[in-house]
This record gives sequence, structure tokens and C-alpha cells, in this order.
Amino acid sequence: MAEESIFAKKPKAEAPAKSAPAPATAPAPAAPKSGGKTGLIITIIILAAALIAAGVVLTIVLINQNNGKKDDDTSIVKDDKKDDKKDDKKDDKKDDKKDDKKGEDNPAIASTDHVRGKRDSKVIVIEYADPQCPGCATVTPIVDEIYEEYGDKVAFVYRHYPLSYHKNAEAAVAAIEAAGNQGYFWEMLSAVFANQSDWEYESDEDDRTAAFVEIFEDIADDGDVDQFKTDLDDSSIADKIKADKKLGSDDNVSATPTILVNGKSITISGTRASLKQKIIDEIKDNL
Repeated sequence: MAEESIFAKKPKAEAPAKSAPAPATAPAPAAPKSGGKTGLIITIIILAAALIAAGVVLTIVLINQNNGKKDDDTSIVKDDKKDDKKDDKKDDKKDDKKDDKKGEDNPAIASTDHVRGKRDSKVIVIEYADPQCPGCATVTPIVDEIYEEYGDKVAFVYRHYPLSYHKNAEAAVAAIEAAGNQGYFWEMLSAVFANQSDWEYESDEDDRTAAFVEIFEDIADDGDVDQFKTDLDDSSIADKIKADKKLGSDDNVSATPTILVNGKSITISGTRASLKQKIIDEIKDNL
């Protein structure tokens, strides 16, 4: 049988007897293409999950980095605070040392000295006196007046130098030191000289003590009299007298009163006014 072209027209066939139509043959389903709807959905889900996971990881990394920075910052702040505290302590110690050294650089001031005025001044006035000495009773008030004028510029030092032939001198020194234990050294010193006639020739110990107690009560409104009496017998007073006399020997003191301005002895002579001026002139020359 000859082959026919598939394009050739076929002759019409007679209509067959009617019968139930043969069911149409369903076309074979097409093979799913790669990247179809299902695959696309799956791919989107996977990508979304991957993006979410990546976001979570990135968030965790950023949080950790920020926490690390905070820790570093906190550490820096803590270190800074520690350094500040160390610096403050160093400064405090330096200030304390400076305060402790005031006057120590000048050998004219001893650690046991009674000092008033500008302790670290370059000008130092030293007075050696015996509380029973009549001349000292005249000179000490002059020094008090000069202190009132130059106390903000000059250091004023007082040292005990009781003479052996003044029988009540050491007892008077004890009274001055006993008052000093309660913060009334300079007040008692001036008062003992001002009331010298009340005790200088007193031979009875009790009467002499009573005279010093009366002076103390006059100058110390809130003073403890019982403590004052106890301190009159303080053994350290003898050590103080000994230390002051040793310093006097080093300064070539041979009589009382002796006034030194930066180590230079002022001649005690002339009138009260002229003596005061001599001391002031020497102070001015050294300021």
C-alpha cells in the first residue's frame, strides 16, 4: 500500500451507524517544568527561611559586638575612675607632705618650737626669755605688738630660757606649758609676764601655784583647772626647757631677753619705741 502524505486530504467516509461516542482521549499531562509553581513556592520558602536565619545570626553578632563595646567602655570608665582616685590620693598626700614640711626647710625652726604668724615665712623672729626676768617682761609685749603688725608675713618663735638664779622661773614655765596643753600658750605667756609681781618672789609652793591658777582662770574661760594643776608636774616640761636651752646655746644666747631676726641678734637698748623700731627695720630688710 502506498504511503500517504499526512497533508493529503482524505476522502469523506460514509457516516457510520450511530453509536455511543467514544470518549475523548485525555491528553497526556505535560511533564512538570523545572521551576514550576510548586518548586517556586518551595524555593521562596527556603530563601525566606535562609534570610530569617541570616537575620537572626546577624542580630546575635551585632548584640555581642555591642555588649563587647559596652564592656570595653565600662572598663575604660572604671579604669579612669581608678586613675582619678589614685591621682586624688597622690595629690592629697602631696598636700599633706607640703603642710608637714612648712618651716622644716628653715633650720631656725625646731619641731618643738612654739610658733605663731606665718610659719613658712622667710623671716623668723626668735625670742629667748625667762618669765621671771624684768627685762623680758618689758620686751615680750613689744614682740606681741610687732606680731600684731607682721603676723601675716613673719614667723614668731618663743623659747624658754629660765635662769638658774630665778627660783620661780621654771615653775612659771610649767604654768605656761600647762596652759598651752589646753590651747592657751600665748595668752598665758603674756599674762604671766603682765602679772610677774604676783608670783616672782613667792616662796610658798602652794601660794605660787594658786597665783598661777588665778592667772589661768582669768585667761581661759573654758579651761580645765584640775587638768592645769595636774600638768604643772608634767615631766616633759623639763625636757622642753632642756631642748630650748640647747637651741639657745647653739644661737650663742648669754642673757635674757635675746631677740634674733633670721639669726641676727638685736641689741636690747634704748627706749621701748627705739627697740621696737630696730626689730621692725631688721624684719623689713629681710622681707
